Amino acid sequence: FRESLMNTMYDLDGPRESPFEMTEDEDFIALVFRSYVEVDSCVDILADVSCYARRSPDKKFGIPMYRFFQYHFGNYLNEIYILKERLERFYKIVLRKYKKKLSAQEFAFYEQKFEAIIENLEAVKQTRNNHIHQLRYSNEDISRLSLLGFFTSDDFKDVKDVIYPLAITKTRKEFVRIVEGSIDSINKLLDDFYGTLEKVIFDEEGEYINPFTF
Repeated sequence: FRESLMNTMYDLDGPRESPFEMTEDEDFIALVFRSYVEVDSCVDILADVSCYARRSPDKKFGIPMYRFFQYHFGNYLNEIYILKERLERFYKIVLRKYKKKLSAQEFAFYEQKFEAIIENLEAVKQTRNNHIHQLRYSNEDISRLSLLGFFTSDDFKDVKDVIYPLAITKTRKEFVRIVEGSIDSINKLLDDFYGTLEKVIFDEEGEYINPFTF
C-alpha cells in the first residue's frame, strides 16, 4: 500500500494500486465511499463557482465581463448535470446490491423515493442539454453586458463610468444569488438522499448490512 501511495504522490514508475485483494464486501464499501466523494466534490465546485463569480478577470487578459459570466454560468449548469448523473448512479449501485434483501414493494418504494429526491435537478439538466434560454437573467443581463461592452470607450463616458459598472454589479449579484440558493437546496436534497440511503445500508440498530450475505 505504501509503495502504491508513494508512486501516485511522486509520479513514480511502478504500481499505483494496492496489491491487496479486497473481498466483495470491501470492494462495495470502497465503491460507496468513492461515490460519496464524487457527489461531495460537485457541491464543492459549485461553491467555487460562486467564489469565482465574485471576482473579475485581470484586465491584461482582455476578457469581457459578459464572457466571464457566461463561462462560469456554463460551469455551474454543467456541475448540476454531473451531480444529477452521479446521484442516479449512486443510488442504483446501492439498490442493485441490496435487491435480494428488499422485497419487491420495498425496492419500488426506495427507487421512487430516490427518483423523487433528484427530480428537482431535472429542470436544470434539461436547460443544460438544450442550452437555450438557460435562465431568464442570463439572456437579459449577460446579453446586456455584451451590448454595453461596445460602448465603453471615452466617447460614451456615462456608459463606461456608470451604466456598465452598475450592470456588472447587478449581473454578479444575481448570479451569486442563484448559485448560493442552489447550494442550499442541494444540501437539503442530499440530507434526504443520504437519510434514505442509510435506511437501505443499515438496520434499525445502525449496524451495517452486508449485501453479500443474502
